[in-house]
Amino acid sequence: MLRWQHRTMKQTISTVLAAIMLIAPQGAYAFSSAITAQELQDNLELVLPQASAIEGLEDHSNWQEVSRDETTYGVVATYQALYDDDFSLYTELPMIYMYVLSYSSSSELDSVFAGFFNKREFSTGEWVLLEQTATSFSYKTGAGSTSDLLLKNYSSESNTLHYVKKADNLLIVVNFYREGGQYNRGNVLAYENYILGYKNTLSVMKEAASYAQEAIDFYLDDIETLKGPDDYDYYVTSSSYSSDLSSVYSVPRNGSIELEIYLDENSEIGTVMDSIGIEVPEYGSISLGIDENAVLDFNLYDPYTASNCVDASGWHHIYSEESLDLYEWTKIKIEYGTATGMNIYVDDLLQSHCGASTSRSSGSLYLGDYPSDIIQESFVGYVKNIQTDYSLDVSGQTVDYVLGYSIFTDVPDNHEYAVAISYLKDLGIIEGYANGSFKPSQSINRVEILKMLLLGFGHDVPELTSNDVTPFDDVQAGSWYEKYVVAGYNLGVATGYPDGSFAPGDPVNKVEFLKILMNSYGIDVSDYAVTDIYSDTDESAWYAPYVQYSKDNGLMDDYSGYFYPDSDVSRGEVAETIYRMLTL
Repeated sequence: MLRWQHRTMKQTISTVLAAIMLIAPQGAYAFSSAITAQELQDNLELVLPQASAIEGLEDHSNWQEVSRDETTYGVVATYQALYDDDFSLYTELPMIYMYVLSYSSSSELDSVFAGFFNKREFSTGEWVLLEQTATSFSYKTGAGSTSDLLLKNYSSESNTLHYVKKADNLLIVVNFYREGGQYNRGNVLAYENYILGYKNTLSVMKEAASYAQEAIDFYLDDIETLKGPDDYDYYVTSSSYSSDLSSVYSVPRNGSIELEIYLDENSEIGTVMDSIGIEVPEYGSISLGIDENAVLDFNLYDPYTASNCVDASGWHHIYSEESLDLYEWTKIKIEYGTATGMNIYVDDLLQSHCGASTSRSSGSLYLGDYPSDIIQESFVGYVKNIQTDYSLDVSGQTVDYVLGYSIFTDVPDNHEYAVAISYLKDLGIIEGYANGSFKPSQSINRVEILKMLLLGFGHDVPELTSNDVTPFDDVQAGSWYEKYVVAGYNLGVATGYPDGSFAPGDPVNKVEFLKILMNSYGIDVSDYAVTDIYSDTDESAWYAPYVQYSKDNGLMDDYSGYFYPDSDVSRGEVAETIYRMLTL
């Protein structure tokens, strides 16, 4: 998949140039001199069509490129059509395998071209001639592995179509076939219709051949390989490139990063800057990339904040409005953090904004790919003039400096739970994450709650010895939370499930939390009167006394008369409730 994306980027660059081809003369082409195989190979990305340039079929509207390569006497490419009714289907799809081969002269190709009609398969009827002109012909074959004229031996499960064309000293061949694999009846029937209605299919194949012929005529008569710029600071040479910007620049957690990028015909899409690989991202991770349309893609990870640009996995995305230009420096600037939200600029013009105002994580930021990443996906191109700047607050102080005096990076002094979180932090009851955040909106799991309650209410949590036995099957020996589970179990606070598990990583809802809270604090509500409970809380439910006690003592807030007992409790809510219990 990445190969297709990288290849698409190169084709996008070709597309920018190919727009000029609209002014090229149409009709017959005669090259001023014989085009060599080396010239074809040097311009591999230009002479064969991009997948988006190939006309769609009735039930397969889109093509994707599988491969593009050099062969001894020219260039080849393979494309696969996507089935409209099931994009997950990846085998038995219609395929195009096309190539352009160079002969020493047009007269040599004329002789070879004439000889094709003498092939044994035509005389035996294995190959059926469909159309023929002075410079082209098409034919159909049955299933099998001998259907292409010169290069490829593929095993087709059905009949195949072929279009062959000569242009001066170049031979252009387009093959249409379907290999075996995962069976899908609709896909197979559609392919059979493409063979039966071969004239429409041949039209698609002819257009692909015409693209190659026009591209060769336009580019290879006068084409010059453009030299890359000399005034660069970094040349990102491959998909594995990685350079730690944080070791060279002071990269703010709230601020901006500016750089200039130069793309040419050798450039590829991928990651421009990254602070996380394919592992689970850190809160505040950011990345900047160039997508398959040469559009900038700025991403920030915060699954706990809603915004107008967030996806289901917690990534916030904004994009540049236009594709990057070729053969010139483009100035790019991204802004992020509490003062600005997410912004992306191209040549000083704002392209997109998102309200996600999360600070960047404290980890290193890399130019190119994240180091030692399993999937190597750096962009390829030139970079210069990297600059960073810190956001300022209304008093003129840097936001990073001000946040240094905050309770946590994501808990400013005016946060709704600021007093409670500060109080528990000072007592050593709660801790933040390595990046300085607390994540007050994140749901809390069973062992995190257990730790906070045991420490908050002064219970002794001794270090474990070799004689201590973990009471639950799914509590990992040696884990940071094992001693809290053992202590909670011995105190009668931590209870498991009938199957012997504790489910340490499971989230906790509001009523489960209230039960653990009161058990930890030694509050017995078994005879507590349920008199005035919330409208969404069943008075006969097991948890009703806990909710009634909470309501009577103001431990947890309601929402317009509703308690939502099944809702997961957040880290901030837990801190606030423990604080209220301790300060009753």
